[in-house]
Amino acid sequence: MSKGQSAIELILILAISMVVLTTIISYSNEAIAGINREKQLKEAQETANEIVSAANDVYHQGPGARKKIFYRIPNGINESKSGIEGKSIVLNVNESDVYASADVLLSGSLPLSIGGHWIWVEAKEGYVSIGSEKVELNKTSIYVSMVQDSNAKKTITVTNNSSKSAQVTIVKTWPHSNVSLVISSSSFSLNAAQETIIDLNFASNASALGAYSGSLQFNICFGNEDQNILVPVTVEVETVSGNLRLFPTSSSLVVLSNDSNSSSFQVCNTDSATISNVSFSTSSSDAGDWIESIASIPLLAGNTCEEKTFTVSVPAGTSPGNYSGTIAASSGSKSDSHTVNVTVPLAQSNYFSFDWETAIFADSGKDLVNWIIENTGSGTITISRIKVSKWTERDQDNAMISRVKLDNSTVWNEGGGNDGEWLDIDDFEISSGTSYSNHNKIEFNKNVSDDYEQFIITFEFSDGSIYSTIAWPAYYFPDLWELAVDKPQPVDFSTDINSTANTFGVGAGNDGWDWESNVFSSNDSCVRFNADPNDDNSISDSTVGSQNRLRIQIGDYQNQCQNDGHGSGAYGIQFEITQEMYNAISASGTATLYFEWWFDDHGLDNDDSGWIKAMFGNSAEMHYLGSQNGGTGDDDTPEIIYDRNPNDHQGSNNIDVTSYITAPGTYYLELGGKVADWENNEWLEAEFDNIDLVIEG
Repeated sequence: MSKGQSAIELILILAISMVVLTTIISYSNEAIAGINREKQLKEAQETANEIVSAANDVYHQGPGARKKIFYRIPNGINESKSGIEGKSIVLNVNESDVYASADVLLSGSLPLSIGGHWIWVEAKEGYVSIGSEKVELNKTSIYVSMVQDSNAKKTITVTNNSSKSAQVTIVKTWPHSNVSLVISSSSFSLNAAQETIIDLNFASNASALGAYSGSLQFNICFGNEDQNILVPVTVEVETVSGNLRLFPTSSSLVVLSNDSNSSSFQVCNTDSATISNVSFSTSSSDAGDWIESIASIPLLAGNTCEEKTFTVSVPAGTSPGNYSGTIAASSGSKSDSHTVNVTVPLAQSNYFSFDWETAIFADSGKDLVNWIIENTGSGTITISRIKVSKWTERDQDNAMISRVKLDNSTVWNEGGGNDGEWLDIDDFEISSGTSYSNHNKIEFNKNVSDDYEQFIITFEFSDGSIYSTIAWPAYYFPDLWELAVDKPQPVDFSTDINSTANTFGVGAGNDGWDWESNVFSSNDSCVRFNADPNDDNSISDSTVGSQNRLRIQIGDYQNQCQNDGHGSGAYGIQFEITQEMYNAISASGTATLYFEWWFDDHGLDNDDSGWIKAMFGNSAEMHYLGSQNGGTGDDDTPEIIYDRNPNDHQGSNNIDVTSYITAPGTYYLELGGKVADWENNEWLEAEFDNIDLVIEG
């Protein structure tokens, strides 16, 4: 074979290969493009479904319900062919339409640029608003009651909340000849933060009768951005019957338990003569009891109407259901009535469940994590605000909330959150039957697990209902008579010693911190207490000194007592163990006593024994705390510390006293000191501080 022939054959092979490869690449590119188109259409359909689902959700909850949702607009979107159309969301992607239809009319503006967007979805009267309404109307619908051949007037306020000027055009849809509607202005400009009032004038002729419906479409333009708001308009015309009439004859409100809502009706004088003193009363033993009083009308001119607004307040604890009541208007022999129908829905908080069971502290005590939240209902619930409280009652670190996470998603990250402050979180939805536990977190900037801090979390939902947890952890703190200005415990004597009388001993009366000489021995009285420094049994000169402690001086203090002797003294406090506290102990809980002590030697010699002593119990039995260290020759009961050759000591104790609490009732704590011998100008100073009794359930 010649070299020329081989070269030609090689070229032919390469050419054929290139054709085949080009064909494969072409088919591959088309396949990939097709896959991308399908993916974009699928993403668009998911977005439409998500928006419509949110609209249906708030619509069925009632006017005022709102939620914030996130959605994505895919590549290939044609913004000019996409948006809100009636009840539908339509997205044109790659020249193909996808859509989803809601159960209610939709109104607003939908951001359509490629990428992710957050929008608000809010239920109004008769429609659902979508987007961020930068121009706001003070009414979501217009209702007018009138009689035949009469005039009526309504107003609507338009407010521009944005930082841009807006051009507003009102498109009226009102195809009725028997009732006319005239708008004072159908096109106007609004500067930033400006508002204007639009008059709506209605006139009915003699043939008008029944209900007439239409709408006002507010088209707002902010340059390149548009907003549309639809306001339904309804006029009800009735024949003249009597000369005192209430229009409409009934109204319906949705009101949560322990909440209120308002509506209105018109009081009309259909005669030419003036009516005086129109008064209002409500029915009793039904929803009429929930209607707040309505001021009377002194004079109502002939052929005129006056609008009256009334408020319905549903008591806390009212069961969900439908209720009704009546408002009656009267003037002499003239009267009419208006029926008020009230629906009390089951609040979102009723479907919400919370459990501390798996909660723990993390990140060196700065995070409160792994508590459980759950939706036990059949519909979606939305958490809109969170409040954390109670931890500052004992926290010594001045900790503040720095971040909140729900299901590992940061919903609040502003820092500096205070005890009891509402945190306006990003709305967090919980679908029916869904629970979250491992990734719920309240983060603090400092340790909140070292001072027996407790926490209560309060949740507010998108319908305004509230749920508060019990306090966690389950700590109880018996009242040890800390002064009110010094609370909460531990008792730190930072202001004074809380005492109203000196009746030392268990069962002697709830009178604060008592004191007594010779509690642990009975052969001398050279004992002084800073609750009573001049030993006259009066607390008028009580002082805690610069160290803010309980103090007992035993012996020849500053050479002011006898030159030798034995003595002891103690402070005592009577307090109560409640049934709830005892129940916690009975259910495997613990009771721990905490205190700090100082043993200050002032010249005591060898063999001049000194002790810090403590007792705990009730009228049935008092128990010495600590260990037996003093020797039977000096002291044969347990003590906190003993020193036969006294030196200065100090320490802190946490003592389990669970076994000494045998029933609810009155208990007693004694803290004191003892000296077995002293000589001229020698004494022991025993001091106590930061006393606390903690029951852990």
